[in-house]
Amino acid sequence: MWNAGVPWALKHLIDTITQPGMCFGFDPGSGYSPLLTGRRAVVVYTSGVYQPGASLAFGADFHSTFFEDWLRFIGITDVEEIRFQPTVLTQDHDGDRAAAHERAGQMAAEFDLERSGVA
Repeated sequence: MWNAGVPWALKHLIDTITQPGMCFGFDPGSGYSPLLTGRRAVVVYTSGVYQPGASLAFGADFHSTFFEDWLRFIGITDVEEIRFQPTVLTQDHDGDRAAAHERAGQMAAEFDLERSGVA
């Protein structure tokens, strides 16, 4: 999270690739249809001071709701998340970061096994 929202460069990328015929279809009679069904995503959420359950004095969770809605819109409903929040106001920065890295490594290994047909 950057300044209580999605970093502009990432938002720009999402706006650029979310085009009709690439990520979604549209029919005047039935509306939007996702084109990326059957895929998985891993989303990593970080923020300096915000964390789930924190008061509004520490920010609000705009970024995860944005990504959940966007992924659903394009058809990706199998979503895993990794949270390293907060990155500044934490008792154990190194430990929390190591735990996030460990989870990312485990997820990558699971994806590799599934892709190879072993899992």
